[in-house]
Amino acid sequence: QEQNEYKNEVCQVIENTELMRIQLIFDGKPDVETRDILKSHGFKWSPNNTAWQRQLTNNARYDTKQVIKLLEKQNTQTIAS
Repeated sequence: QEQNEYKNEVCQVIENTELMRIQLIFDGKPDVETRDILKSHGFKWSPNNTAWQRQLTNNARYDTKQVIKLLEKQNTQTIAS
């Protein structure tokens, strides 16, 4: 099983080549804003894999980077307020 994974401030990212999915795993349930950002970038909740995921494509990789930037920005604002 080949997986490329890394962790950042907001979540763990797994490129699961076996399932052809890019998966985001959070500590606990993400808040509404976070879920809206995920959904707007094509991610769907998978109860089976307990991950937010979408098909693994170059677009998905790009969108994942955008999502992480948005979430890190959101985290910074939450901490600052």
